[in-house]
Amino acid sequence: MKDITVKLNIKPETTPKFMKARSVPYAIRSKVGDELDALVKSGVLEPVTVSEWATPIVPVPKKTGGIRICGDFKVTLNPVLSAEQYPLPRIDDLFAGLSKGQKFSKIDLNQAYLQMHIHEDSKDLLTITTQKGLFRYCRLPSGITSAPALFQRAMDQILHGLPGVQCYLDDILCTGSTDQEHLDNLDAALQRLKEYGLRVHKDKSEPRAAEIFYFSQVDGAPVSAAHVRRASRTDPVLSAVMDMVMGGRSGSDAPSIQPYLSRRAELSVQSGCLLWGRRVVIPPSLRKSVLQQLHAGHSGIVRMKEIARNYFWWPGVDREIENTAKTCSSCQEVRKAPQLAPLHPWEFPEEPWQRVHIDFAGPVEGYMLLVCVDAHSKWPEVAIMKTTTTARTIERLGEIFSRFGSPLQLVSDNGPQLVSQEMTTFLEANGVQHIRSAPFHPATNGLAERFVQTMKKALKTSQEQGSFHQRLHRFLLSNRNTPHATTKVSPASLMFKRNLRTNFDFLKPTTVKDIVQHQQEKQIQQRMQKAKERVFSPDEPVLARNYSTGPRWVPATIVKRSGPVSYTVSTAAGLVWKRHVDQLLQATASTPNQPSVDTPNESEFSAPHFLLPPPQRTMEYTGETSASDSSLRDPVMDVPTRTAVPESPSGDRKTEHSVEPRYPVRERRPPERLDL
Repeated sequence: MKDITVKLNIKPETTPKFMKARSVPYAIRSKVGDELDALVKSGVLEPVTVSEWATPIVPVPKKTGGIRICGDFKVTLNPVLSAEQYPLPRIDDLFAGLSKGQKFSKIDLNQAYLQMHIHEDSKDLLTITTQKGLFRYCRLPSGITSAPALFQRAMDQILHGLPGVQCYLDDILCTGSTDQEHLDNLDAALQRLKEYGLRVHKDKSEPRAAEIFYFSQVDGAPVSAAHVRRASRTDPVLSAVMDMVMGGRSGSDAPSIQPYLSRRAELSVQSGCLLWGRRVVIPPSLRKSVLQQLHAGHSGIVRMKEIARNYFWWPGVDREIENTAKTCSSCQEVRKAPQLAPLHPWEFPEEPWQRVHIDFAGPVEGYMLLVCVDAHSKWPEVAIMKTTTTARTIERLGEIFSRFGSPLQLVSDNGPQLVSQEMTTFLEANGVQHIRSAPFHPATNGLAERFVQTMKKALKTSQEQGSFHQRLHRFLLSNRNTPHATTKVSPASLMFKRNLRTNFDFLKPTTVKDIVQHQQEKQIQQRMQKAKERVFSPDEPVLARNYSTGPRWVPATIVKRSGPVSYTVSTAAGLVWKRHVDQLLQATASTPNQPSVDTPNESEFSAPHFLLPPPQRTMEYTGETSASDSSLRDPVMDVPTRTAVPESPSGDRKTEHSVEPRYPVRERRPPERLDL
């Protein structure tokens, strides 16, 4: 469109909006790529590397099998666009301009909006984001709020002054009072379009054709019975069927007549219109207008069929209704999501911490939470974060990996900090395979998503019941000890082969250890009933148990107290022994000093070159405590110690080790023989 450019105006203080590219089904991804290349080649699009604006695209299938690329500008540009105000022609205005005509021709412009050039200042606003990067429109795309008004104003300017020519958006109608005037007006319109460089759609435009286009083809004009009557009279198939019905003659074997022959008993003619039952049979030339009128309210396929079954019919009407609804660009942009695909669960890991799902939650009470859930045990880890930058996220993941090790796989969404190059380098360095879910499809990472919902609900219901950290810790402890709905066991049991200890463990009966401790205390109490506490002081004379040859009890003197129930004693022979209190007796004043035992003493049992069995141990509890001794001491061994004793008056130092060991002597005698 020469000498005409479009400039878009946005509201003051508008913030640019940049959206990510939406995923394209693999089945049409190649077609979308080919269409983008074609638009670039034709000058409609041009690639760019940076832009403050970015609008996602919506691929719409065409009847021909191709793809029409539409920008979803309703989520980016349209809300902030100052829309141009220019009225579209009313049906009465169109009728008045074509009132003298008898025959009509329709010219359909090829990709009408895309023939209008965009002002350089407005191109950035029309940037789209695709699977192949960023592109911006150099021509006016459909989907812009101002596009109809801008295009109608431009076409009125181009066709101004042409008699017998009316334009409604991209449809141009030409007529005349005679056939020659009709053709002259048509040639004038085509010449004007050529001057402005506009292209015509050959398949949809039929200038100089024998087929007649009526007022009903103009958008918004309702089809009436008069239109149906005139179109039915000129249609060869319907006129033959009406002659067959009214004259009672048999029909031909032509394929176009067969759908009517099967319903012959139900066909009738009323006021020049063919009816099947109560439904009007629409001629081919009016079917497109009737379908547009039927879809004016953008009803669904089911409702459109219900309306059609009450008013009109033609062979294959149901199929054409379905195609009309499926090819409507406006309906495609707001259609519902497809039916859910069959469930494909994740493979269950055989060991804990093989696959970990992570996600961010928040802000929750001013905090961002990094959630990690083990796929095997369902064990959750939650890291509290003030910021969710890539560096902080890597730091938190490294902290968690230091406790449990690096997993084999890490599943996450496509958050910017999770798909950054720094995160990729960190995971590769730790040997972790990063699996990312499909954009805007949280069900892929459902394990982490469900835990986030559960955690948020628990924290919300526990408000004013402690600090945020306290409530989070209580929730995590409870969650880790609660049997999971999938595994039927608690996360702690699968993670550590045991449950975490909580207050509920107080309810359990005593364990084997508690029973043993109780029995030991009972034995101590029984012993105390017949036990007698004895305490000795240093230099106090006593009788010490002798485990060598000689008297069973020998006189000795207390040297010091070596334990709660043990003493170091010195005998009259200068030997130093260690004895338990049960191995000592109080000596009376009349007890004579008995001579020393001139026999091998206990030292021979402790000589280093003898291999002796270990002495038996006894254990005594006296209830005495001191700063350095506990109430239960090691049992006292009946083995002489190497403790030194004071020198004797003669200057000799004797200990239990000063006596040389005495070896047994075997007496050899000749055998006694019996003299027979």
